[in-house]
Amino acid sequence: MNTTALTPADDVRLRTEEQIIQELNIPPWTFRRLRRRRLIPVIRLGYRLLRYDVVDVRAALNRLKIKAVS
Repeated sequence: MNTTALTPADDVRLRTEEQIIQELNIPPWTFRRLRRRRLIPVIRLGYRLLRYDVVDVRAALNRLKIKAVS
């Protein structure tokens, strides 16, 4: 028996580029620039079919935060 099979709840977090941009309220050109610089993780399902995990993208954006100097 395969215990690593995906359940419907596992793939709910995958979003398209447009959905991620809307959900995180990021300008499209900024998101694409970060993706080209490989700062945002992407799941490549085909030659041009890309999906993004919401949790991974949020974690990547949190790593880009700059602490304020006091």
